[in-house]
Amino acid sequence: MELIGLPDFHAPLRDEGPSGWGCAYWPFGGGLHCFLAPDALELAVRADGTPDFKLDILRPFAPGLPPTPRGVLDISLKAVCRGTVGALNALRGLRPDATIEPVAPVGGFLRFLAASRGVPAALLEPVQLAPNGLGAVRHARELPLDAALLLREGLAQGTSPLTVLADLEIIGVAPRLSIRVRFDPAALLAELGAQRGRRAVVARNDIVARFRVDRERLPLEVLGAASPIDSDSGATEFAEAMTDLVRLRYGSAAPSIGPTGQPCLALVGLEEVAAEGQVAWDLAQPAPVPRPVQLRLDPFAALGASVRRSGIETVVSETTIPPIPLGLVTVDVAANLPSRRVGLRAIGADIIAPPRPPFRPDAVVKTAVFAPPEDKARISLQLSPGEAPALAVHPFVWRDGQSGPVRLDGAARTFPGGMLTLGIDDFPVVFLPIEASDDLLALARVVGRCRWDGSAGPLEVELTRAAASAALALPPGATNATFEFEAMPLAQGNAIRLAPMPARPIRLSIASFPEFGAHSVTVTVALPPDMPVAAFDFRPEALPDEPSSVTTLAFTQTRPSRSWVWFAASPFAAGYRWRHHVDGRAPAPWSELQSPFQALAVQALRQEEAAA
Repeated sequence: MELIGLPDFHAPLRDEGPSGWGCAYWPFGGGLHCFLAPDALELAVRADGTPDFKLDILRPFAPGLPPTPRGVLDISLKAVCRGTVGALNALRGLRPDATIEPVAPVGGFLRFLAASRGVPAALLEPVQLAPNGLGAVRHARELPLDAALLLREGLAQGTSPLTVLADLEIIGVAPRLSIRVRFDPAALLAELGAQRGRRAVVARNDIVARFRVDRERLPLEVLGAASPIDSDSGATEFAEAMTDLVRLRYGSAAPSIGPTGQPCLALVGLEEVAAEGQVAWDLAQPAPVPRPVQLRLDPFAALGASVRRSGIETVVSETTIPPIPLGLVTVDVAANLPSRRVGLRAIGADIIAPPRPPFRPDAVVKTAVFAPPEDKARISLQLSPGEAPALAVHPFVWRDGQSGPVRLDGAARTFPGGMLTLGIDDFPVVFLPIEASDDLLALARVVGRCRWDGSAGPLEVELTRAAASAALALPPGATNATFEFEAMPLAQGNAIRLAPMPARPIRLSIASFPEFGAHSVTVTVALPPDMPVAAFDFRPEALPDEPSSVTTLAFTQTRPSRSWVWFAASPFAAGYRWRHHVDGRAPAPWSELQSPFQALAVQALRQEEAAA
């Protein structure tokens, strides 16, 4: 994995109080495009403005006949950042040209927490999420009828029988320390809670605490001087780095456990590492690691306004299924994809039931083709009577090749039937999702262009309020892909551009452009030797020419340089103008528009000269 430009978990900026803006990260490898961890969960919204939530209650044509009554829940959630401006201001206090972007989760788990007793156990089981690269995660599952009816009742009555707990992961670069460690993995993992014969789920905070507080009691040797971890901050970074690396090399994602929902990870079984012997890690070497982010939502409260306004039938449907032959199996397949896929003719998945001789000597293959905005399909496979489904899914895409359309096949994987959700990583192309926030698209349309080695030309997409996201599909093996973005204002102003960057999933907002936000310019005034003081007026580009918009600064022989700070609410009006401040006369003319990124040096004039 390319590390340059990933969030750097080393020395984050934090403001995590009740009214704080959250946790921000600098980009690894240098640069000014920073990242903000998501701190809230929202229901995703479809292009027509309705919540992306659907509960389908399926009943047989006649009671007692197959299929079994059940529900199908399909919900899309979005991880968001509420403190973007606060984080940007904090970063710009350190680097004036910093920009910021929300970090998109790469996956995780979702589970429901019961708000009262009597909730069916099937509703409380965690389910793995399929990400789309833009912060949205889709959760689709089959439910027994009693669970589906409980959800419908909550929506109808305006009550909240459940809350959502999302255990997400983001990818960044682990903290680095100039030390090495040596240990026997089996001995260390046993101390951390690993067991034989199964993967043990442990709270991540417990592992961090062991490395921070009990380091000297663990079967772990620190090689070289331990001074980098002798301080409180060093001990904390050591504990976080070691936990990150344990999760990367000896663990996997796991849902939280219990009502408190501490973030967890699963440790490998001890027999899997018993033969490794001593290993040594150099903590100065960068490594891409996952970190947990835990978010909560009351989806029933979020859906309440929509249900009251448009009726419950907008989110709940009831379907009567006619009698089906014995052995017929229904499968619901959903894909978590941006609605626009640029560079593809079609995308779908083959659902395969392998042969089961002698009762069924041939394979059964049905194809699901995904079409936005639903991107889901319900298909039926005729198996032999009484056969338990053991299916395989084979994702595919059709894209243009040099001699015409070409089908590309992804890796097949098995599943037991029922409900299946696919994410962007399941398909045999490199998806590069891009999205522009509403605050940006209210001001501009955005054009993105992607190039890579061997491409005939750029793959281009335009983002508007009516089509705010897309996924560019690059061929497998595409190398050195880069993005260029240009934002063209809907009203007055000039287009602004971001410097070419390595192509990756990206979520653009006005905070992605250095022109937006707080700016500070250093003004240096050259005063004649006999002039003790000179005053200058400054006005942000976006504000009208009236006294309340003007800031006046005085400069003296002993203080010829001062800083002026202003806020640009629009990246298309980020500059400023200056003029000599004249007392008791008509105002001096304003200067030409000035760049917010360059220091200003001016020559002071006498009052009569400035007013001329």
